[in-house]
Amino acid sequence: MPVLIGKEINRITLNWNLFTVLNFTLALIELCIGLYHLFLGAKRYYSYINISFAATSLLMGSYSLLNAFIYANPGVAESVHLFSLQMFFVNLLVIAFCWFMYHYTDYPSAVPFWLITGIFILFALLEIVFWNTPLTSAADHPLRIEFVFRNRVIIRVFQGDPGPLMSAKFLCAFFSMVFGFTVALRRVSVITGRKDWIIVPAVLFFFSAGLNDIAVASGLYSFMFVLEYAHFFLILSLNLIIINHFLNVFRAHENLNRTLEQRVLERTEDLRRARDQILQEMNLAKKVEFSLLPSGIPELSSLSIAYKYLPASAVGGDFIDIQYREGSGRIGFFICDVSGHGVSAALIASMVKMSLAGWEEYFDSPSEHLHGVRRALMGKMSGHFISACSAVYDLDSGRLKMASAGHPPLMVLRSQGGVEDHKPPGRVLCDRFEARCEDREILLEKGDAAVLYTDGITEARHEGLIFGEERFRELLKEKREGVPEDICGTLVSAVRAYRGKSPQEDDYSLLVVKRR
Repeated sequence: MPVLIGKEINRITLNWNLFTVLNFTLALIELCIGLYHLFLGAKRYYSYINISFAATSLLMGSYSLLNAFIYANPGVAESVHLFSLQMFFVNLLVIAFCWFMYHYTDYPSAVPFWLITGIFILFALLEIVFWNTPLTSAADHPLRIEFVFRNRVIIRVFQGDPGPLMSAKFLCAFFSMVFGFTVALRRVSVITGRKDWIIVPAVLFFFSAGLNDIAVASGLYSFMFVLEYAHFFLILSLNLIIINHFLNVFRAHENLNRTLEQRVLERTEDLRRARDQILQEMNLAKKVEFSLLPSGIPELSSLSIAYKYLPASAVGGDFIDIQYREGSGRIGFFICDVSGHGVSAALIASMVKMSLAGWEEYFDSPSEHLHGVRRALMGKMSGHFISACSAVYDLDSGRLKMASAGHPPLMVLRSQGGVEDHKPPGRVLCDRFEARCEDREILLEKGDAAVLYTDGITEARHEGLIFGEERFRELLKEKREGVPEDICGTLVSAVRAYRGKSPQEDDYSLLVVKRR
């Protein structure tokens, strides 16, 4: 005679009816879902929520397997130990589900959940000890389960008095259901703003199903076990909530994208208008800057003159000036380089131009001219400094008197091919110290040329290497027989060719005068 869980069974009948297949299918689904959430919890993805829900699902899967076994074996169902095992699973399910609700709803206190846990652990222990006693009189009532698949289904479960222990358990489960319902309502009304409303009927259904299974197993009335179906409905509800959250995130993402695209378009249009305005203002500044340069070069029989000016940006900090009055017999040349380049340097250069008004009075002493420029700009240079060279040429004698304020040397290109550097003492013009410039006089013979330039030419870079003064000298020697226009054009073209695709880092300024 077969023996199952310590009780003799006369006959075991396997009846694969609708309820057996349904419970077995639900068991597989719930076990898979439990393992999946256990994996998510192990990966620390909402770990407490996933682990508690994994425990609920794994217990529910085991409970469904037990019910499938009972439905498939009506003879074995007479063993009271199976229903004791059922109640043990129900106790654990209530505990696991309560902790899932605690973590899922962000409930502010864990005390009620520890209380429920303690109560149902106590019920589990008491049922193990006192099963088949008057405390659980349902164990003494016969069970008959009959299934006829095509005609009808008859379920008859323990019709009788449930006993005091099972009655107390039923009441505790009822109050747990009420508490769980209020927790779910709090989640919906306070936290999610009624977006997760479907969790409320799912929780109510789950606790009600638990009450039903306790009552049926206790013999309070005859009905089918439905807790596994309630759990499946809970799973569907949670998945609907997750899908709804994903849809909300997707909609929010789409709205954010549209908002960002609109803002980008608006910002791009603002930037385009600002750029156009800046370009317009820079073009105007460039016109103003070039208008400060010599507008016309004097036509002199004994001297030919040419200059080139190429700013590194729309406006630059270099400046060239030529001062001549008809019949005076002398002509003045001035070149300077304001530190930096761009708008701020161009503003300082324009102030230099303003300080040069009427500088013929300094023709006798170019050094005094440079000191006068410094005095005119004192307190206005905003931390900039200026290198400058002032020179006065006597048209009759061919003598060139010059002074330098920290500027690159004036180069004299002799007609025989020699190149001389002339850089008398003098410091840059700034607010912090005196320039202390000195005059120097140079005689230009016929065919000789004087070249004034800024350091942007000799310091032009290509792959970290500068153009250099030596290369500059060699070009001057090669072009010593050329007119000033050719010398300027050749030098600037050579510097640009040397630089290649490297950016122009500084302004290019060049002034050439040649005695005829």
